[in-house]
Amino acid sequence: LRNFTILTLESAPGRGRSTPSPHPTSFPSGRRCRACGPGSPARAAPRRTALMLYAGGVSKPSRPNIRGAILAECANRTASCIVVDCSAGACALDPGVYMRPMLRARFCLEPPGDTPSRRNTFDAIVAGCVPVFFEHDAARLQYGWHLPPGGYDQFSVTIPKESVVMGGVRIADVLAAVPEAQVARMRARLLEMAPRVLYRRHGSTPELKEASKDAVDLAVEGALRRIRNRVRALDGGDPDAIYSLEDDVVDMV
Repeated sequence: LRNFTILTLESAPGRGRSTPSPHPTSFPSGRRCRACGPGSPARAAPRRTALMLYAGGVSKPSRPNIRGAILAECANRTASCIVVDCSAGACALDPGVYMRPMLRARFCLEPPGDTPSRRNTFDAIVAGCVPVFFEHDAARLQYGWHLPPGGYDQFSVTIPKESVVMGGVRIADVLAAVPEAQVARMRARLLEMAPRVLYRRHGSTPELKEASKDAVDLAVEGALRRIRNRVRALDGGDPDAIYSLEDDVVDMV
């Protein structure tokens, strides 16, 4: 097989054969996109009393890493940091364990795991919980068809993991310094983007289909756009350009 495009949940950045599509979220979109409309849980959530939330494994690392640094910091800041233990598949069996606390947190910490990206990132987007990334590959280089690569500062915070693990930077101090007005703008941007990372339920209302494109719409459009670009490259006698990722992403307005 040659010149084919594979849709995956994650891929190695820079490889033109496969392109990630967002992990399915635990927030149901339903027929009318309750997760992103005016009555969504994220918009109707009470005042967010916690500064940050971490949901994931809580085992003590064998050597210093960003997850260990997060757990150590949260152990001393129990009032401002929510830790949800997702060990042994606890969160997969009962997503509400972390979905409800996510609606009470302003920031959701997204450290890399076995792979750079996390499903929790997309849950955070739908929940209006501002994602905090610790390395560049986490999502910025992954989901160019669904999230604006050049606009991450509009809806997320990036703190280099080296500065936390080795440099003594306190995550809570960095996040507490973000002005409340800026956090509100980030949350509004997240909820604006939420339909792009959701998979609409079959039989959604015509109004929802016309109002926004979901993750499948954008993935299909992106694949067709890539095919057209590759055909033009071959017709133009430039076969080396078929794996170029230039003009392969679409920035949101």
